[in-house]
Amino acid sequence: MAPATDLPVSNTSFIVGLRPLLKTPQFYWFLGHASAIFFTILCSLFSLFRSPLAPTPLKYYNYSLNCIIFTYLIVLRQSYKSRPILTLLAQYPTLLKDDNVQYLSLALLFRLSSKFPGPIQGGLYPFVIFAIFHSINYIKSYLLPILPLDINMKNYYSNLITTIITNYNEQSLYVAANTEVVLIIQVIFTLIKLFLLFGWLRSNPIKTLKNLAVSIGIIIFIKFRYDQSKFTKAIINSYDLKINQILYSSPYIPESFRTIYQVIKKFIITYIGPIRVPIQRNIRKND
Repeated sequence: MAPATDLPVSNTSFIVGLRPLLKTPQFYWFLGHASAIFFTILCSLFSLFRSPLAPTPLKYYNYSLNCIIFTYLIVLRQSYKSRPILTLLAQYPTLLKDDNVQYLSLALLFRLSSKFPGPIQGGLYPFVIFAIFHSINYIKSYLLPILPLDINMKNYYSNLITTIITNYNEQSLYVAANTEVVLIIQVIFTLIKLFLLFGWLRSNPIKTLKNLAVSIGIIIFIKFRYDQSKFTKAIINSYDLKINQILYSSPYIPESFRTIYQVIKKFIITYIGPIRVPIQRNIRKND
């Protein structure tokens, strides 16, 4: 007979082990991530055959954002529950510097603008990349030990998840940062449509303001991430380097292209550069 430690855990033992997890906010945080992944997959699949503005893809887009917002609210609740609301508001630079607050704000922006002006193409991807790694790490730490599997299978899956996290976690952060930076492309097209093509003259003022609000929100988010995340900064700098290499590597590229790019960079440095994450001040705690 095999040793007792090699016997699979029974379904009853799994339920017993699951009960304490059901009482923790981390379990619902995990469910939020898992649900966000599921709804994002559905949204992507239906978007292949229908417009993103069609009811079905839009429904799953919103469901996914709802789950994402839910997970960040849990994290922020756990992080700041010991602090009074008024104290937090007085320390707003600390809140704005918090990565979770920044991503929650972006998710709320996408959710509020999902119906009008519409879904942000690729807007779910950075959140889902984070969700995948959070989910598998939770499975490894909390669900795998109570699953009705023998010890060898548990060790196999535990080692597999550890290998994935160890080998691909940092790469995933680069990919997530890249998907965030790519959002700027949508901002550029929106601004070109509004101003260079005089779209604001043909649309109602409310639509123009909403498009501008979404664009400004994305720009602020990317600037905050550029200041705080080495991954975002590395990707933006690499894009700048590649563009310069293309513009200056060939004598056949018109000089006007280089001039236009330098004007754009100067505009970004002048008007977007000053947008910074507030500096956290030392606040004296009451004894």
